[in-house]
Amino acid sequence: MGTKIDLSSKLNFADIDLTAPNTVVEEIANQIADETNNIVQGKVATFSGHVYSYTQSGLAGLSAALGTVEKRVDIQTTLGKQGEEKHKYEFYLSTPAYPSYKYRVCYLQYGISNYPVNVILEQHIADDVYSESDAGYIIKCNTRAELEELIVKVIYSKRIIGVMQELIHINQVHRGAGQEEYESVGALGEEQTTD
Repeated sequence: MGTKIDLSSKLNFADIDLTAPNTVVEEIANQIADETNNIVQGKVATFSGHVYSYTQSGLAGLSAALGTVEKRVDIQTTLGKQGEEKHKYEFYLSTPAYPSYKYRVCYLQYGISNYPVNVILEQHIADDVYSESDAGYIIKCNTRAELEELIVKVIYSKRIIGVMQELIHINQVHRGAGQEEYESVGALGEEQTTD
C-alpha cells in the first residue's frame, strides 16, 4: 500500500461532556421545585409524537387504495447514516395541586451521539428569549453549556415567569378549595352546622 492517510489533524479526541440533553434539562428543571416550595414542578418526559410542524395529506391513502401509484425511489436515502436513533422529550411545568394541567415549554430531539440537540420552543418563548420578532423557534445547541444557557434563558423569559405565576395561583385556588372542604366537613368527618 503506497498511500497513507493521517487524520490526526482532522479529528478531535478530547473528552467533552456529552451528558444526555434530557438529563441536563432535568437537572435544571428540578431546581424549579426547590425555588417555588414545590408549588411549580419542571418535568422532562419521553415524547412519542411529532416535534416539528408537518403537513398531513389526506389523499395518499385514497390513491393507494384506488390502484397502483408510481413512486420514485431515490437511492440517496439508503446511503449515509444507518441505525440512527432519535430521542424525543418534552419539558413541561405543572403543579401537584392540579395534576391534569401542564404547560409544555419545549421539545428536545437528539440522536445517538447526544449533541447537537434541537430545542423546539413555543414561538412566544423564542421571541422573549431572543428579543426580536420572528425569531426562529428551533434552536440547535451543540454542547451541554449551550443547552444549559438556553434553558436558563427560557425559564427566565417573561412567558415562563407568567406561566409559573399562573401555576402558583392554580395551587392557591385548589389549596383554598381543599381548606373550605375540610372546614365544612370538620375534623372528624361530620357535617358542621351553625345554629
